[in-house]
Formats: sequence, C-alpha cells, structure tokens
Amino acid sequence: MKSKESSRVLKDAIIDVPGIKVGHNQDSKAGTGCTVIICEKGATTGVDVRGGAPGTRETDLFPCNTARYFLSQIQKSVKIPILNMIEETAKETKKRIPQIKKVGLLTSMGVYKSKIYHQHFKKFNIEVISPEEKGKEEVMKAIYTVKAGDLSEKIGKNIFKIAQKLIDKGAKAIIAGCTEIPLILKEAFL
Repeated sequence: MKSKESSRVLKDAIIDVPGIKVGHNQDSKAGTGCTVIICEKGATTGVDVRGGAPGTRETDLFPCNTARYFLSQIQKSVKIPILNMIEETAKETKKRIPQIKKVGLLTSMGVYKSKIYHQHFKKFNIEVISPEEKGKEEVMKAIYTVKAGDLSEKIGKNIFKIAQKLIDKGAKAIIAGCTEIPLILKEAFL
C-alpha cells in the first residue's frame, strides 16, 4: 500500500517556471554527475548546498574537472562566458614555467578518458602524462575515499607516491585535476 507522501504529484517544480531550463547527466559507475539550471533571461541567484562530501561544491563555481567535458555544450546555452579552468591552468603553467614540456595529471577516470587536459595543454606544447592503469585506479579510489570524508595522511601519501612516479617519468609539474586531490596533498608530502 502506498503512503500519501509517496503518491503525491510534484507541483510547483522549478521546471514549471517559464524561462527556466534544467538538464542533468550522471555517471553512476564513476560516481559523478552534473545538473545545470539555465535562466534564459538571466537571474540573480543564491546557492544552498546540502550534504555531499568535502570538496564536492561544484554548484556555484563549476570547478568540477569532469563536468568540463560538457563545457562547450553548456556555453552554447548561456550568454555569459564560462571560465575554462583547464585552459587557464595550461596558460598559467606555461607562464610560470616557460620551458616546461611535460606535466603529470592526477584526476578522475572520466577526465583521463576524455583527455580534456591533453587537448588544452597540447595548445601550449606541453605533454600530459598519466599514471599506469593501476595508478589511475588508486587515484580514483582516493577520490571516492575523500568524498566519503576520509582525509587521512595515508591517502595523501599514496597519491604522493603516484605523483612521484610521474615526476620520475619526466613531469616537471603535477596537475591536481580533481576537486578532491588538493585536499589530501599536504605540503609535508611535497
């Protein structure tokens, strides 16, 4: 038997407001998703983020690296420019280290697969190298662990070991290409 609560019809939803469009995509296997709310005529907004894990505050600033894969489609739908943090990271890396030829990347499986860092860094003649498959899996495991609230030193040390392997392969800088990575890479490891 259904309760009254579960059989209620959704009324007055955000999609009922004229001029509001909502889109959502998620990858349950990768544990990530992105919801976009577009106000066709513009709007002054506020944000209320509830729940989630440390470092997963993509709602108002759009810092999520994985969601950058959809940036060109999102940009076509809005009139304001969206800062492409991956391109800006490539520019800033080249500006700070003009002679750099190779960087290491620590990020999510979605970003590794999309190769969006590779595309942007290539414009500046910088090669992006990634960990071996086992290392990528370890990075992803660390990301999930941080999302669950574990910021332990052990997790940071594991990530540092993977970063060190990239340095040993010639990387002159390491890109922390996921919101959770900087939360566990402490100065003590660097």
